[in-house]
Amino acid sequence: MKITKALITAAGPDQRKLPLQTLIDRDRTQITVLEILINVIKTAGIDDIGIVIQAEDEKSFKQVLEHNSYSSVRFIHQNKKPGYGRGIKEKPV
Repeated sequence: MKITKALITAAGPDQRKLPLQTLIDRDRTQITVLEILINVIKTAGIDDIGIVIQAEDEKSFKQVLEHNSYSSVRFIHQNKKPGYGRGIKEKPV
């Protein structure tokens, strides 16, 4: 079975800003956790990527993504708190 889609969950109340944190990689380059995750997913041959986020965080996530060619990444808003399953059922933005 070939995996063709990936989902990054970033809407949890305690963890939703974690993907936006900047780290220094082994080449001493600043990179966000989100960029690291996306690069690992793309290296695995997966181009269809969704990120479950809170709607009010979209601007921050877009700022990270606009510096790179991550056009295949879609946002999925989790507007209610019952869990990630609710966000996945919503339509991607």
